[in-house]
This record gives sequence, structure tokens and C-alpha cells, in this order.
Amino acid sequence: EMFISFLVMFAIFTMIVYSYSNYKQPVGLDYEDVWVINFTPPENIKNNDSIALFHESLRNTLHSMPQIEDMIFAGSNIPFSLNSSDTRVNNENGKSVMSNFYNAEEDYPQVLKLKMKTGRWFSRIDAVSKIPVIVINHKLEQELFNGKDAVGKIINDDGGKLKVIGVIENTKDKGSYQAVQNGLYRQIDSGWARWTGTMLLKVNPGTDAAFENKLFKTISGAIGTNIEINTLIKNWQPKTK
Repeated sequence: EMFISFLVMFAIFTMIVYSYSNYKQPVGLDYEDVWVINFTPPENIKNNDSIALFHESLRNTLHSMPQIEDMIFAGSNIPFSLNSSDTRVNNENGKSVMSNFYNAEEDYPQVLKLKMKTGRWFSRIDAVSKIPVIVINHKLEQELFNGKDAVGKIINDDGGKLKVIGVIENTKDKGSYQAVQNGLYRQIDSGWARWTGTMLLKVNPGTDAAFENKLFKTISGAIGTNIEINTLIKNWQPKTK
């Protein structure tokens, strides 16, 4: 019984040390003053041109509000959410690892204050690249390329070839006590845009509930579907598995 108790205590101690070690790692992103808007994409908007027009109209409406510094559309697996999406990727030598897969827009780094390690983030002109471009985090760079510069390298997933154009510093986006995981960021294309129902808004410090009410009415008038407004900081909490 004493031996079993020792094993239990050792396991608990190991878990505490592991969690604290993760907690001490830098977050790698700025969650302050970032609001999350989840909505149901309107069913009557189906073709690519209509979707692009809808997104641009909503973007212009939000940018016209002085309380909003910037905004982006994003996949549902935003930082600190319970949503996840992953894919298996391979390097040119056949090494294979699993990675989180994020759909993002051009201003994603500006909204979350991500830091580039090498290379660059994607821009609108990259949408017509012959080989789809991606940005990966340093963790995935280490896993696939043993820490060597990944910019310019080609990797493969289930959809085919992807070209790495940038590497960001690691972000601890799964929770305060969670370890950094592999991350791969791909530009939202017309196919994904149809199902995109998440926006991230960088608002001015001190923006209050009065503006939240105004924002809700504005978006409701533009979208006419179910809408939920939250903040990233509410989701930034101790999470352990």
C-alpha cells in the first residue's frame, strides 16, 4: 500500500511540475481587448461572389465604428476555445506529425499581436498562388525540420502540397497550463468562407457594455441570424486535461 501511495504521489507531483512548467511559458499572443463574435452564416448566401460581398460589407460596417481598431474572420478554433481541428502533415523526407490547423485572414497577426520568427504572414495576393501557402509555428518547425529554417519548404497534407512562407513564435492558445502544440495557419479561401462564422475584433481599451449592445444591434441588422458576443480574456483560464 505504501508503494502504491508513493506512485500516486509521484504521479501527482509530476503533473504539478509539468503544468507549472507550461504555465510559466509565454502566451505568445495578446488576448486583451479582443472580442469574439460567433454567428450563423446566412443560408441564402451561397455562391462565392455573394459570400465575398457579404464579408466585405460586414467588414466595412465594423471598420466604420471608432471603437474597433481591427477585425478579422477566422475559423472556429480560435485561441482558448473548446473547438479544435487538426491534420497530418509530412515533410519532403516523409516524416509525419499531427498539427492543429487554423483558418485565418491577412490581419490575424495584427489582431492577436503574433510575432513572426522568420519569413512573413500571407497577403491577399497569396490567394492565387499555384501552391497554397501556409505559416507554421516554431514548434512545428522543430518537429518537421529539426529546428532548421522552414521558410520555402514544401510540406504535404491530405489536400496536397503546401508552401511554408513564414514561421511564428509559439503561442500557448490551448490554455494557461497546456503545452504548446504544433500549429499550421492557412488563408481562408472561398470554400472555407461559406462556413466561416467567427470574427475577432480588436477594440479600444475600456470599451464597455454600452458599445456591446450597439454592436449586437448593428450585426443583427446586417446578418439577421444567431449572434453571440464574448471576449478572449473570459476564455483565458486555467485549463488542464
